[in-house]
Amino acid sequence: MDICQHTEVTGICVEATRRHRRGVQRRGDAARRCREVAAGLASVVDKSDARALLRLRGPRLMDTLAKGLEIDLHPRAFPAGSVALTALSHVPVVVWKRREAPVLDLLVPRPTAADIWHWLQEAAAEFGIEVEKDAAGP
Repeated sequence: MDICQHTEVTGICVEATRRHRRGVQRRGDAARRCREVAAGLASVVDKSDARALLRLRGPRLMDTLAKGLEIDLHPRAFPAGSVALTALSHVPVVVWKRREAPVLDLLVPRPTAADIWHWLQEAAAEFGIEVEKDAAGP
């Protein structure tokens, strides 16, 4: 796994043929910037509409995700800056731990986002759950 950052665009390389990016909001602009940065090194295809981003945080987040993720989230095994392509409740997801605080980003296939959201609500029910909209963005 590899993470590369260039001003407003972050590329997450999860395998040789897949790279997910987060960054600028204008449609097509990020793909153009990625093409400029990757010129001669890689091909860039804008598939930003294919995945939904779920930013998760909370004191029992890791306990909740441990019920369905197929990776070890312990800080020694998955420190800040880690990215993994794995499955959550049999759905392929990209997990990105941006910092040490209990905050994770999940990139999930858009058609399954509602199913993942439902799974998260069920899994977190025993710990209590609070849903808030993050109007500030990334």
